Amino acid sequence: MRGIPTLFVYPLIWMAQISEELKAKALELGIPGPHTSWWHMFGWNIFGLLLMGPAVATGRFFRTLNAVEKEMNRRAGLEAQGGE
Repeated sequence: MRGIPTLFVYPLIWMAQISEELKAKALELGIPGPHTSWWHMFGWNIFGLLLMGPAVATGRFFRTLNAVEKEMNRRAGLEAQGGE
């Protein structure tokens, strides 16, 4: 509910902070970049609004998230077994 009163600046800053935490985890796990980051999420959503910026930022966010989850699953021995 904080999005409307803050003109959606609060959710944007929250997503940018989550992106920075995700980037730190990717670096900690040794995952090669490019990664999402605070500036990437915030910049594309603000300055790239007319150029599909939110889609670019969200795409990189989820690529980084998937890479982190895949690596964490690999380390935990939970890799997918043959198409499952």
